[in-house]
Amino acid sequence: MEQLVLEWSLPIGFGLFGLFFLYLQRIGIEAGHWGAAFILLGIGYGITICRIENLSVIKPVVEDSFLLLGTYVMASGVARHFHAPGHRRLRAAIVGAGVVAAAVSVGIFASVRVETTLVQAACGLQLVVALGASYGRWRHAGDRLLYGAFLTVAAALLIQSGIFFVFSIEGGAPNEWQESIWGFIFKVTGAALGVLLSFAILLAVCMNIIERLRSVSHLDPLTGVLNRRGFDEACARLVAQMPTHGMATVTIVDIDHFKTVNDNFGHQFGDEVLQAIARALLAQCGVTSCVGRLGGDEFAFFSATRNVAAATSMAEAVRGAFQETVAHMVAGLDGADAGQRVKIAPLPTASLGIATIVPGQAIASAIAQADRLLYDAKREGRDRVVATPARAAGHDLPSRREPRSERHN
Repeated sequence: MEQLVLEWSLPIGFGLFGLFFLYLQRIGIEAGHWGAAFILLGIGYGITICRIENLSVIKPVVEDSFLLLGTYVMASGVARHFHAPGHRRLRAAIVGAGVVAAAVSVGIFASVRVETTLVQAACGLQLVVALGASYGRWRHAGDRLLYGAFLTVAAALLIQSGIFFVFSIEGGAPNEWQESIWGFIFKVTGAALGVLLSFAILLAVCMNIIERLRSVSHLDPLTGVLNRRGFDEACARLVAQMPTHGMATVTIVDIDHFKTVNDNFGHQFGDEVLQAIARALLAQCGVTSCVGRLGGDEFAFFSATRNVAAATSMAEAVRGAFQETVAHMVAGLDGADAGQRVKIAPLPTASLGIATIVPGQAIASAIAQADRLLYDAKREGRDRVVATPARAAGHDLPSRREPRSERHN
């Protein structure tokens, strides 16, 4: 009785892990691949434990098919978790080869040893394919632990298959091999590896949830850019990575006539205007820059690599793209009084101020400087870019850029 309980603890445990991960998927946490894989593996291990009176090809092929399919889904989960190429056709070919090898080993050669060796090797190879495509794609410590756990499982499967082939003695009776020391090792290592994977996956899932919550807490929900806290932290990180004699720029962007837009076109149209300027800024964003909404209709763009000339060119591109987007939005307005509202209310434009940042300078002081330049642009008529004076920035660049259009107040 105790032996029976011990044997069935592995497939039952796999099944419970599978149900738990499927539940996580149901409540919105991506874990469905893990759940399906554990259930398939649990069924495969359960069939393995069942005794038969006569050696038959059907039982080994069925149990091995579940084990190979479970590993296939598990490897798919690895690739999906790390956003790596799945190599599905290659892994499907390994599954097919494993099933054929199991059938031939038992049906023709009556060798459980060869069957076990080849099937475990096929399972290990599937994980190796997924791990090879996923190398270096980890995002946090949980990902590294998960990768290490799967690497351990893959290595254990391949090494164990070799040991089985070399040292395992073929049993004469149908159930003799699984009741031997080798069958015991198969069950124990399966349980240990399953528990290792379960906890590694659970930790990685929890870390992903934490990262997602942290990301959401740093984003502005309306525009999708960073909020003030997220922007400050991103700027501090980028400044810390700057070379000793490097120069960065911060651009403050404000939408002209935004209150009038809300009053005359409605808050929904105003929200779309905010989203339009955010998209224009994000289109210019790269790995050494970030975009944030400081509040209301004021945005900030930080670049750790653009000098004043490049930042001004970027600002002009943003201003022009925003004007074109607003023109399309206004042209698409419906309603009999839409044309009248366009005549009454000035269309939103963008004013931008650009300041430089040198290593050691506080981000807040650079933002304040850019904000003062922004209000210079407002005083000069709006819809324009005002940058740090050329001599102050160390570049031969005019400190003012005239607007493309004269439509401003």
